[in-house]
Amino acid sequence: MKRFSIAAAALTAALSVPALSVPALAEGHSVLVSGLAPMHAGGYQLKTIKVTYDDIDATTAHGAKALLDRIAAAARIVCGERSGFLMNGERAKEFAACRARATAQAVESLGMPDLAKIAATR
Repeated sequence: MKRFSIAAAALTAALSVPALSVPALAEGHSVLVSGLAPMHAGGYQLKTIKVTYDDIDATTAHGAKALLDRIAAAARIVCGERSGFLMNGERAKEFAACRARATAQAVESLGMPDLAKIAATR
């Protein structure tokens, strides 16, 4: 019983420290990545993926690179990359343009200059 009281007191004290960013974790950090994926029957379908990044610090170089990797992976998916599906010619150009657009729009929406600089070098 005494251990529980000490643990509860320690937890209460830790949560009252302003330096802990418990509310920020509760808010959630995310960005939407959208692209027009071609349909097999012709035409396009708008697809969107929500990319979360609560678990990384995007203000550091390492964190920004990790976030950019997640955005790039989502851009490949929303733009129609499929396992075992070969792209060539016009389809490959459309895919590359869609992926670049989706990535750029997501990065821009975040308003993080350091992330934008890293994205510009890729």
